[in-house]
Amino acid sequence: PSPTHPHLGWRLLMMAVPRGKQLTGSGTRFSGAPLWRFTLRKEQQLQQQQANPGRLAEEVQVPEGFEPQSDGWHWNSQRSLFWQSRTQKYYLFCEANNSYLELDDEVSIDRDLKVFADASCINPQETPRQDRHVLIRDLRKAAQALKMPIDHFAKPAALFAVYTGHKATDLKDTGQASSCAEFCARNLHLKLLPRLAEFRGPWASEQVAEALRTSCEALDDEFLSSKAACADDGCSAAIALLLGQRLFTATLGDARALLTESALDDGTPPVALKSRAHTALLPEELSRIRAAGGSVTSNSQLVSPASDSPKACLHVTRALGDLSFKQREPAQDLHGNADEASKTERIVVATPDVEVTLLRPSHRFLLLASGQLLDSLSDDEILKNLQGRTRRPRMACGALLHATAERSGAAGLTAVCVVLEWQ
Repeated sequence: PSPTHPHLGWRLLMMAVPRGKQLTGSGTRFSGAPLWRFTLRKEQQLQQQQANPGRLAEEVQVPEGFEPQSDGWHWNSQRSLFWQSRTQKYYLFCEANNSYLELDDEVSIDRDLKVFADASCINPQETPRQDRHVLIRDLRKAAQALKMPIDHFAKPAALFAVYTGHKATDLKDTGQASSCAEFCARNLHLKLLPRLAEFRGPWASEQVAEALRTSCEALDDEFLSSKAACADDGCSAAIALLLGQRLFTATLGDARALLTESALDDGTPPVALKSRAHTALLPEELSRIRAAGGSVTSNSQLVSPASDSPKACLHVTRALGDLSFKQREPAQDLHGNADEASKTERIVVATPDVEVTLLRPSHRFLLLASGQLLDSLSDDEILKNLQGRTRRPRMACGALLHATAERSGAAGLTAVCVVLEWQ
């Protein structure tokens, strides 16, 4: 036999072992302990677990933040989650049918889904840019660099955003870029990542959506209290958070999000998601503004409560920044005392609408853009442009922006295009 023959190798090994010695170690792939002992130990462990489940619950390490309840259940009041020691799973309690809903573990789909993203902007010469965009293609890597790991979330994980700056209509341009849009682009992820990193278990979609809402509100509060804030500086936002198969889109103001699907049998490419613009034209927004003591002009513009000028107006009802629309004197009661409840009421709020989409192979493109783009171009025009530039998201954005500028005359436009390529 040849030197590489398996039987010859075994004979040479046996010749090298002194008589009376036993072969052990990794070379024999056997530890020396009889297999029946392992089987017996496993059966004994199962019997002990069935006979004394309480002892098992004590031996299992309970996740941090969970307080013991009864029958092996543990409760986390901050996360509104249950954890069961027997199954070592997390649960949500459904009051509708009085039952526990198990939270599934995160499943990464980075082998099935490839994400390509890029952005483009157009701006008049010698005019400061009022818009900003954010492209974080690997959010887990960025979080690890910031020592806020989010490895408990599925891959791919990414964050994209467009911030469109604006000013009140009667205030002249100071020749400076929007400090609000710049501030938000630099700091949103610093508000969001600590919230996503604080709990390393499974997250329900509503909990992620709430983290997005509170991050935007905290970002707004920090900007309003900073030295960079001024009375007329604000921005709208369109944010996309991708975590595995779940896509979270958060929008406020007139920045918009559009998610498309593959073409139908008749050749018409459908729209899976299209966010709305927050203006006084929406009945619920108009009711909220009037309940907060705000006033609206005949052309649905908000009047600033902190300005004496009737021309100090704003075209959106939700935005980041815009101090003059959020800082006002509290209402007074019959005795002339300040109403504490009215201090927290704001005419313009920074709470975004958050939509959750479970991605599937039919989803193809995600567009985040200035509101003028979706108002000027039809869905069919947008989708045909995106389909013609599948692997060139930056060119697709540029073509859409130039078409919008030619049709509407709008200046200062920004768009982010995300291509979802399924393997």
